[in-house]
Order: sequence, then C-alpha cells, then structure tokens
Amino acid sequence: MRNERGLRASYKVMSWLGRLALPLALACVLVLIGLWIAEQVRLTREERAAADATAQSGAGSTAALQQPLQVLRLPPDVRPDTVSVSPDGALAVVSTAWQTSTATGDPNAKGGVAPIALTASSRLLLLRLHPDPGAVEIPTDVVTSFADLSFSGWLPNGTGFVARGTAPLPPTGTKAQLKTYGVSIVSPTGARRQLGVAQGGQLQISEDGAWLAGFDGDDHVIAIPTAGGDTRTFVQARSGALGALGWDGQRRIVVASYAAPFALQRVALDGTVTTTPLAGIRGLANARWSPDHRAALITASDDRGERTRVLTDVLTDLPAGALDTWAGPHELLARGSDGLLGTVDVLTGARRQLRAKMLTPTPRILASSDGFTIWMDDDAKRPHLTDVARDRDTTLGLNPPPERAQPLAGGRFVIGRGGEVDLFDSAAWWRQVPPTPSPLPVSRTSPGYVRVQDDAGGWSVEIPEHWYQVPAPQHGFEVRSYDPTGMDYSGNFPPPGGVFVRMQMEQNPNKLDPSGFFQPPQTPGYQIRDHQQVTIAGQPAEMWSIWQSQPADWGKLEPTLYWYVRSPYFDDRMVVIHAVPAASPLRAEVERIVASLRFSPPTPVVLKPLVSRQQAIEQATAIDHNLGATITRVEAKLVLYKEWERASASGRSFATDPDMLVWVVVRAGRGLYCGMGGPLGASTRECHVSFSVLPARPPDQVGVFGTMPAWPAWFDQLTDLDPN
Repeated sequence: MRNERGLRASYKVMSWLGRLALPLALACVLVLIGLWIAEQVRLTREERAAADATAQSGAGSTAALQQPLQVLRLPPDVRPDTVSVSPDGALAVVSTAWQTSTATGDPNAKGGVAPIALTASSRLLLLRLHPDPGAVEIPTDVVTSFADLSFSGWLPNGTGFVARGTAPLPPTGTKAQLKTYGVSIVSPTGARRQLGVAQGGQLQISEDGAWLAGFDGDDHVIAIPTAGGDTRTFVQARSGALGALGWDGQRRIVVASYAAPFALQRVALDGTVTTTPLAGIRGLANARWSPDHRAALITASDDRGERTRVLTDVLTDLPAGALDTWAGPHELLARGSDGLLGTVDVLTGARRQLRAKMLTPTPRILASSDGFTIWMDDDAKRPHLTDVARDRDTTLGLNPPPERAQPLAGGRFVIGRGGEVDLFDSAAWWRQVPPTPSPLPVSRTSPGYVRVQDDAGGWSVEIPEHWYQVPAPQHGFEVRSYDPTGMDYSGNFPPPGGVFVRMQMEQNPNKLDPSGFFQPPQTPGYQIRDHQQVTIAGQPAEMWSIWQSQPADWGKLEPTLYWYVRSPYFDDRMVVIHAVPAASPLRAEVERIVASLRFSPPTPVVLKPLVSRQQAIEQATAIDHNLGATITRVEAKLVLYKEWERASASGRSFATDPDMLVWVVVRAGRGLYCGMGGPLGASTRECHVSFSVLPARPPDQVGVFGTMPAWPAWFDQLTDLDPN
C-alpha cells in the first residue's frame, strides 16, 4: 500500500499552486522536500510530455512547438546589456567588453617620468542567430566585427543595420562646423556600404526604412536615402538649436526648434516645413512613436519639470489613467482606479474596457509588441505578461525577473536577466498557460447562496452567491471569497480577510476509507492543531487542522483545514477539501460549504471515442514520418487513463482525470522522434520504441510521450475498450 503522506504534502503544494508554478522555497516545508520533489518531477514530466504530444498533432508538419523562452548563446567577453536583435530574429549586434590599454609617453618628458595614457576600446560584433523553435538555447556565429562603428538601429526590412563611425571626420571648407561622422549600412553578410555623413547622435530611421534623418555639420536637417543617392539638405526655417524626434505618419521629419519661441517643425521630403509653436515648452526629447507613427509619447519639459505627454498634431497631456506604452496602432494601455485595464485612442479619445487587472498603481513597463506588454510589479517583484487582444494577464515565473526588454515583431521580445539574454515568445508562453475554465453550473437555493454541481463527479455544494468559483482538475472546484483576477499565484494566496477553498476527487486506488487515506507524518515543523471524526453528506469523514513551518509570507496561511470523505458512488476516489487560512474570519462560511456537500449518482463515463484508432495512430506518428523514420510496428488501445497509469506503473496524476478516455499508441522502428530538448532530427539518441497517450474525446486534454528500450510488456496487458 502506497504511503499517502507524500501525496498529501504534494497535494497541498499543488492546491496552492493551482495553475502557476511557485518557487521551490515557497512550495513546501523543508522536511518534506524529498517527497515534494518526487511528485513534482512526475508533474513536470507530464507537462513536458504534453508539449511533446502536442508537437506530434500537427500532421504534415515537422516543426516543433515554439519554446516560450530560449537562451541566446553569446560569444564570450561581451556586454549582455548591449545586445540588440533584428526585428526578424535573424541577426544581432553586441559590444565586446571594454579593453583598457596603456601607452607610455616620452621618457625625456619634464621631470624625467614618462607619462602614461589609459585608453578603453570596444568592438561591435555582428552575430547570426540559428533559430530553432524546439531548442532551449539559440546558438550564434560571429559574422564580423567592427572597431570603428557604433550601432544606430535596424532596418525594418531585414536588410541590415544603420551604423555611424566612431571617429569624427575631418572638417570640410573653412567655415566652422559641428563634428560629423560617416553613416553606413551594414548588410547581413557584414558588408559595409557608405551612405553619407551626419552629426553624432541617434539617426532617425523612417518607418519603411527608406530614409535616415539627422543633421549635417551646418546644423541643417538632412535626409539620407538608404538605397543610395544624394543626401537631401533642408535649410532651417528658424535659427537656433534643433533636436531630431523621428518620422511622423506622413513621412515628415519631426524636429524640435529651440529658438524662442519654442516650436515643433515637420520637414517634408520636398522641403515643405510646417511649424507649430508650443507655448511654455522648453524642450522635447525621447519620442516613442505609435506603431502607425500618427502619434508619439514624448518627454516634455516646462516650468513644472519633465513629464510624458502625447504628440499628435498638437501636444497634449496623457489621457487619464494612460500608461507609457502603446497597445495598438495609436492606442495607449490604460489602468483604472479599480485596477482594471483598458485602452485609450489618443486620436479620438475612444476607450475600450478590459477585464484583465493590473493591481499595482505603479507598474514599470519594460516593452510592448503587437498588443503584448511585459511589465514589472516592483512591489511584489514579479513580472507580468498582458495580452490586450485576448484580454488576459499572467505572471511570468522568471527568476531572476527581467531587467530590460527589447520588442521584436509578432509579440516577441529580447529580455535581459542579469548576465543572461533570452528570446521570449508571448504566444508560446500563453500556449502553456491553461485557459481559465468557465464556472460550474449553479442553481438557486437558500437566500444569498447558490448550489454548485458537477454531474460527472456526482456532487453539489452551496456557496455564497457573490463568491468566485471555477472547476478544478479531477471533478473538483475552487471557490474564493475575493476576485482573483490579476492576482499573483493565480489568486491562490488569499488577501487579508479572504479565504480560498479547493475540493478535488483524488485517486484512491487502494479503496481506503478516510481514516486510512491520510496519516500525518511525525516530523519537525509539522503540528496537528485539531483532528475530528465527523459526518459529511451522511458519510464518515476526517477533519484535520495542520500547521506547517513556512516562509514568512506563506506562514500567514497556516494552519490549513482538511476534510477527507468518500463518495458512496466512487470507491476508488477520495474527496479532499482544503481551506486556507484556518484563522480566516470567514471560517464559518467554509464549514457551511463543507456541511452542504451532497452526493448523487454520477453520469456514466462515456466509452465512445470521438477520435478513431487510425486517427490516433496518424496523430501520434505524424512527426516520426515527417522525420523520415521507419516504423515497423504500431498499435493503439483505447483505455481509461487510470488503467494506463496502473499498467505502466507511472504513478498517479493530480491533474488528469483517471476516468478520461484515452488512446495509448506504441510504435517501434528506426529513427523515431525522441522528444523535445534539441533540434528535431539532430538528436544523438537513436530511439527504437516510443509511446503516446492522447485524448479520445476532445476537448479533453492530456499529453504523455515517452521512449523505451523495447516493446513495453505493460501495453500488452491493457484491455482494449474499442471493439472495432
């Protein structure tokens, strides 16, 4: 008989985690860490295998699923904070670490001591990336390096980057001029093509990459064609210093004119200059243009100091609640006083209300790309990913958290975490986040309460009508006294005064009664505060109040209440209810929920598959065929998930329902797919037998994949439920 202590400890961790992985240090008391790891490895294997199985489902495609986070393998002795990746993800530039050198002067210098000069130098490296969607690391090759160029920006069409020389050019003519530098385009092969000259500072690249804007040595606005040709020079409409701000949506160069009175100038390529006086403004800088270049967030200074404002045809204050990032062509992300997110159109003022929340009033926006925003909650020290199009937000389990981010195309980012640089794919990250389930059906009962029911689980309970409930794995449910939207840990850490209740019908293969299902361990840091034999729904039950040593924050949830009761309709399940914290002022409501539990005959398990045997085989072996494998034997059997677990001795899942109808497909041959973790077809392993567990009745979800040295005997022991 398997000892249930480890399962209880693991269950507690999984109950708190919900759908969010927590750091190990916060997951379990140290004395139970060994037991926790055993089950966590099991769950991690299931999650990874699910990705493997999903990768196989794309018949006719050899592409592996895109990994959400991939480490960029950089050359040694570079500065990670200088990495910039091209919009298409094919190239990158990075600067080498500073190298200090010394030069000795004339030994006959005054005083008889030779002066020593210290100089620091760095090189700009052009890297070629080798994208691989299934790899956890992306290797890079050095294409070439430059000692005399500095990076200015990527061309949007993937044809290379704009560079400026590091050494000033000799002055031309007799008139005093400002320093100028050579301007070049560097191709993906490292070839350099000289375009013209311009002052130092950032060159402004037009949206289509056809023009560069800057200033010449006489402080005139210039436009340099990237395809080659003559530089266009525009004489200033007003005297005084200028500052380049970028290109607007009408392909005009936008500059700030510091001659009194301060004004904004828009210079068209035909030389037409439109001037807009800006009364009271002393300076404009750091323009962040909207995706359609019809507006810009800009740092403006006046007699009240510096602040972010919005530049359209005029200069205006930020709309109420607007955040410093673009969420659409010319829409800003916004946050209401209640924490609800939304968007605001800076051209029309139209607003869109979202359901996703941003609880902190002071988020630190890292970057946005195509409707995805990565931001930091510095109070909680946790990064978030917001998807505006689908109205959702999630915390990112990244440790250490990102310090900086560069947006790429398609919701992808380059994120820097200490000395590590990663490629982050928002869509791939969301693919691994289970969708938020719809609430279970309810019916009206006592005033102020509703009855929640699960027909397949054969149970129902009463909860306060304004509490929040969703289904949980294995015919369970979660109920919270608070709105979990936007909260960390998927809302499983109750706020002060709140309470979280979770019920699950755990597997009980040994058909133990409640008194035998759980036996508390006799270990330090583990205390039984209360234990009673009670009756729930007419069935004998056990109630425990257990305190465990936890880190400071999680210690606030101790002790935890547990109830164990067995449904008369399931002899191989145990209904486990837990609630945190036991000291909640809402404990009476929790006990009322438990007391209201009622059992009823469950709906029968449907044994008719929606996926045929042949379809399951084709789905499981698609990636093998696409890799050119030779399959010499393949078989599939229709079973319940618990029957596969029992036969394969793979342990017990806390996520997949044991009565789920699944196909188990086993194949043998040469050159079979070996699983994820490296480039497809490039594995050093030779796999001869592999198996997959696939759902037989979508939208059920399950995915298990594995390899074996020989045809598994456990497969032959399975009873096929499909007579066809």
